[in-house]
Amino acid sequence: MKYLYVLCLIVILTSCYTSPRHVVLGGQQISQFAKEVEKTDHLMIVGSGGGFYNGISKFSFTFFSPMAADIESARRLYIDISSRFLQKINEYEEIHCYLYDYPVTIHNLDLHILFHPKVKMDISTYVDGIGMGENASDSKNNDIYYIQDDEINDRSNIFFQEPYIKAIEIVEQQNNLLQNNF
Repeated sequence: MKYLYVLCLIVILTSCYTSPRHVVLGGQQISQFAKEVEKTDHLMIVGSGGGFYNGISKFSFTFFSPMAADIESARRLYIDISSRFLQKINEYEEIHCYLYDYPVTIHNLDLHILFHPKVKMDISTYVDGIGMGENASDSKNNDIYYIQDDEINDRSNIFFQEPYIKAIEIVEQQNNLLQNNF
């Protein structure tokens, strides 16, 4: 009987806990954005979170694409999703006071997109994943890496890397070429 009282007391005390406001707001933004990406880009969220200790230092997402991707399409998708999230979070004024860094930049975003395994016809053009370097916040260039093999945790499988800024320039140049051709 004594154990039953202790168990009831533990349940009552733990049910009274509420998450800090910054965790609730950050979680809502992550959840809403993941649903948006699922709807607009047909990607499935397979992991999310961030650095929410005494404020918000980082947001993280891992998405899965049911389609295979070459470097060009992976780059475009990565930049599009990261740009949309950064814009969304920077426009959401209620969260600003909880952010370690405002405005939020690519340094505060950990985004990975995994692509459907494909028949490796031309191994140099298709990727299994794209993401930011492990120490993006410590890196001057914020290198984006492209993973060739399914073994994503094996860093030796990175076969192409470029600075995030360079990736944006490439996409903008391609967009300008497309606009000039029409």
